[in-house]
Amino acid sequence: MTGSAHSIDVIIPTYRPDERLIRCLELLGAQTMPVTHIHIINTERRFYDELMENRVIPASVRDITEVTHITPEEFDHGGTRRAAVAGSGSEFFIMMTQDALPADEKLVEELIDPLILDENIAVSYARQLPAPGASETEKFVRSFNYPEKPQVKSAQDLNRLGIKTFFCSNVCAAYRRSYYDEAGGFVEKTIFNEDMILAAAMVKMGRSVSYSARARVYHSHN
Repeated sequence: MTGSAHSIDVIIPTYRPDERLIRCLELLGAQTMPVTHIHIINTERRFYDELMENRVIPASVRDITEVTHITPEEFDHGGTRRAAVAGSGSEFFIMMTQDALPADEKLVEELIDPLILDENIAVSYARQLPAPGASETEKFVRSFNYPEKPQVKSAQDLNRLGIKTFFCSNVCAAYRRSYYDEAGGFVEKTIFNEDMILAAAMVKMGRSVSYSARARVYHSHN
């Protein structure tokens, strides 16, 4: 499904970003399903300004990108994302991290399509591939948590999957805004797992979580 009549925002919290953010923005500007708006919430302005100094970002992405700078004291994994979503009026929004690189130009299309095709799906998260140079441990972890086969998870899977029913990752995940609001959004204060906490609330509402394995990003840490 190429092209889109749907509004799709991308939200990316950043902290001392590097070249991967530049490449991520370039790739987001080349998607088969275009994004409407990109909102970067950056912690510590100096490092962001140094990265962007004398950079030429393609107009296709520069013209739709907004940057908000905050202090380290203001950042919270749940609260910062919650505030960013509050400023979005899009039908769907995608959460990403600064070190997640789209594997191809179909990332957004493959991530959003499950939400369009199945009205019960509340969130769709991407497959994470090990980045070039990843350790063998990282390769194993990625293959275990992000296999080739896609799946849709719901409350019916709790006996079989347990807590993995709620597994989701804001490294790259797309949300249906109406269900996000219905579930109460990201928690205001949390040091991690804001994505799984929200996914659990959505499942308990009777909604589904899609692991969309054809939507792929490179993301790993040694």
